[in-house]
Amino acid sequence: SSGINAEYGGWMIQECPAFFVPLLYANLLPSTSLIPMAMFMVHYFNRSFIFPFLMKHDLQTPVETVISAFIFCSFNGWLQVTFLLQNVHNASFSLVQIAGLLIFVCGMTINISADSHLRELA
Repeated sequence: SSGINAEYGGWMIQECPAFFVPLLYANLLPSTSLIPMAMFMVHYFNRSFIFPFLMKHDLQTPVETVISAFIFCSFNGWLQVTFLLQNVHNASFSLVQIAGLLIFVCGMTINISADSHLRELA
């Protein structure tokens, strides 16, 4: 089975639609949706444009995986935008929104730390 070398962007190609699709629709989002969308985009910016450059470059990603993940991430980005366009929230921060932001920051921190540990194993 053929693969795409991580050095040449297999991971970046498969993950970047989840960043770029919402970016295309950002100007349509109400201001109350910008923080949740920014959180999603920060996560996928890390997955698309930072994580691939930290990977070992001798890794191969099967072409089928790249294509499947590209489709999934495109759909995922579209779903996030669609949800935020249809579910305009109150402009004030609620306790639930603040808790969600804190959970996101904790999860992102854990994710980056776990990625670092996984790279050390490989």
